[in-house]
Amino acid sequence: MLTGTIQSIVGRNADATSRLAEKLGKKHESDWVSIYYRKNGDAVRSVLLPKSDRILEQVQTSSLSDGIYLVVQEPVSWEDGELALLAEASGSSCQIVGPSSLARYFGELNAAKTIAPDPMPMQGPAIESGFTYVDRVFTVRGVGTVALGFSGEPLSVHDKLYAFPSGRSVEVKSIQVLDEDQDSVGVGVRVGLALKGAELTELQDTYALSRDAAIFSQERRTAQVTKFKWVAGLPTKVHAFSYGVRSMATVDERGSLTPDSPFPLRGRAILVDVNAKPRSPRVVGYATMDEKRRSHFLNNCPLFHYSLARADDPYVA
Repeated sequence: MLTGTIQSIVGRNADATSRLAEKLGKKHESDWVSIYYRKNGDAVRSVLLPKSDRILEQVQTSSLSDGIYLVVQEPVSWEDGELALLAEASGSSCQIVGPSSLARYFGELNAAKTIAPDPMPMQGPAIESGFTYVDRVFTVRGVGTVALGFSGEPLSVHDKLYAFPSGRSVEVKSIQVLDEDQDSVGVGVRVGLALKGAELTELQDTYALSRDAAIFSQERRTAQVTKFKWVAGLPTKVHAFSYGVRSMATVDERGSLTPDSPFPLRGRAILVDVNAKPRSPRVVGYATMDEKRRSHFLNNCPLFHYSLARADDPYVA
């Protein structure tokens, strides 16, 4: 059975991140973000390459990923600092790709222990979120409705799943991975699922599929909210991202998160303020609903504490 890992490349230099992606896999699609693949036996690595000038795209792919490659070049800028905060907020395994001289800027980061000019392999099982994140739903002639996404739970043909946010019940008619039919797949695999039981018009807004109808909620829930100290305060509304799923949400530092749409009940949500002041971090913190998410990666690469390049400034001008 195929299993996989999902990794993201983030950085402010589009040419540098593209070169790294080409080292890690072969480009296969670019409808949502550019995705590069490498298959080795029953293991598939998916490398996501968000656009370097789109912070929300970078946050979304990072929230979905098992590991993050942070590409940094000198001179270091405030954008590099913001992406370092993104890596911390995600909780993922992490690696800085760049010259060894970067250690003077990121010396206290756990990621700095693996600073290298070339990427080093990231090991570990994929994250089991309990649902399949869906980034695209469309119709294929002769097949019917198809959903593209990443498996966060094992999937098999004939599985009954619930679609979110609609709540519609559907059945998996067939599974494809890299244009090959599969009877079942494990976690962390890019899948194309042919679905029956609902029309495209009923599934057009689908962003997740799961066996568990109760895995998402729009209710206010308790969360451990962590605000980065370089942020004066949390705004009333933020963008929240968890396992790829995105929602506007209200948060407070006393420990609650209220999403505007059905949102994962478990895991970690990266919090983003797109209206932050210029040269201030838009990644403002994160909210943790439980401690199961990424625990296997935290053993290898604990959440790092962002170090200051200067005593009064988290970024280098």
